[in-house]
Amino acid sequence: MDDVTIRSAFIDDSGPVAAVVAAALAGYPHWVYAEPDPAARARAVSTYYRADMVDLIGHGATEVAEAAGRIVAAAVWVPWEALPDAWDGGAVELLDPPVAARLGRALEAMAAAVPEEPHSYLDVLAVHPDWQGQGLGTLAAGPGIRRTVAAGRGCYLDTAHAENLAFYRRLGFEVVSEVWVDSLVLWGLWRSPRPFVSPGTSNV
Repeated sequence: MDDVTIRSAFIDDSGPVAAVVAAALAGYPHWVYAEPDPAARARAVSTYYRADMVDLIGHGATEVAEAAGRIVAAAVWVPWEALPDAWDGGAVELLDPPVAARLGRALEAMAAAVPEEPHSYLDVLAVHPDWQGQGLGTLAAGPGIRRTVAAGRGCYLDTAHAENLAFYRRLGFEVVSEVWVDSLVLWGLWRSPRPFVSPGTSNV
């Protein structure tokens, strides 16, 4: 898309990135599991990501897509070595105790499934709902995948959304784990360090 710019994010971008992530993930399965009520969930998601993005952006590398003068998508990467620190920011503790407990169970299951092989972890890939379906997720994720391939490492991510599996397969990821937390299913996906070909293009 000619009117979209992909750039690296900085700590000062954490607020706009958090807003995009919260809008994109408000109906995400692990959040629905944590807080079934939509209004309460929207508040919890916003609170969580406002705190979480500061730590994630600070410990890793984030690319954002800008369009119409604002951030509309983000790919938030964290190197495997930095995951313990990036995940220890205390964002869960800001939530109401019952929500924190349920979300904590989901996050613990995700963390337990992370491969021990050094890699780049795609913690969040989010596109604002108003901009979805235009290829921005692929554009945002591409630089991080290429950077990881150049370093000779694999990429890993997890998702609780079955509809995401086909999209990530097009990016070269394969399902390597499936974990259940009560009625919630979490898939882990791995991408080996092979060249990235953006779906629908010949650009490597």
